[in-house]
Parts: sequence; C-alpha cells; structure tokens
Amino acid sequence: AQLLLLELRRQGFAPSGVRVETGQALQAALGTRAWDVVISDHNMPSFSGDDALKIVRQLAPDVPFIVVSGTRGEEHAVDAMRAGASDFIVKTRLHRLAPVVERELQESELRAQQRRTEVALAASQQQLRHAQQLEAVGRFAGGVAHDFNNLMASILTYADIVLKGLTDDDGRR
Repeated sequence: AQLLLLELRRQGFAPSGVRVETGQALQAALGTRAWDVVISDHNMPSFSGDDALKIVRQLAPDVPFIVVSGTRGEEHAVDAMRAGASDFIVKTRLHRLAPVVERELQESELRAQQRRTEVALAASQQQLRHAQQLEAVGRFAGGVAHDFNNLMASILTYADIVLKGLTDDDGRR
C-alpha cells in the first residue's frame, strides 16, 4: 500500500488512502466517504482481491477498481476484468499505475456526466409527457366549451324567438 501511494506521489498525484485487510473494513471504508479509485492487491493475508471487487461493485459500482498483483498473470487479469475490474497492473510495472489511475478518473467523470445527462433527459421527457397531457386536457376542455356554446346559442336563439312572441305583461315572460 505504501509503495502504491509512493508511486502515485512520484507521478504527481496527492493521494490519501486507507489500507484495509478485511471485507468488513472495506465496507466501512466505502461508507465513510466517496472514493475516486480502489486499488487492491490480489493476495492479502485474510482477504482476496476477488472478494474486494465483489464488495466494491456492490457498494460503489461506479468507483474504478484496479487490481495490482505480483503473483498472478494474464489469465487472472482477464478474469478480473470480466468480473468488473477496471484494470490490472503487475507489480513489476508500477510505472503504469499513474496513467491507469488518471484514465480511470477521466472515464469515471465521463460516466458521471452521462448519468447526469440521462437524469436530465428523463426529467425533460417527463415534463414533455406532462405538457402533452395538459395539452390534451386543454383540447378536450375547448371542445366541451365549443359544444356547450353551440347548445347555449341554440337555447338563447329560441328563447329570444319565444320572448318576441310574448307581450310585455305576459307572466311567462
């Protein structure tokens, strides 16, 4: 963990990290704040990178997860990526860490922007549906009013004809 933080600092990052050794500690750490990235070794004394990946995907699915291992090779890298890891770095190539972290941070921000855009689009579509419903109600009300006006015009016309036929002193007037 210290080696990874040192490498990130050496390449211009200012990381703050928390080292965890159990699934419960990882869950607690994920609950304390929003993390930009999770970097996990594959082999840990009482925990595995696979278990860590499952927990992160469950509790913080949008956080990039990078596996670092000195003992696992390409086959495990492919398995980890299929399981949802963002990238896999071999410990002998830690110079790749900073570029991978930077790329994952950028992609994470793009995903967040896409989610915000999708939420805004959904809200806009909801407003459009509401406006269309109001327009339909307005058309219906306008049609009812037009029909009512036609009926009232007929009634008033006939009432006017009847009134003209009555004398001023007629009680029906």
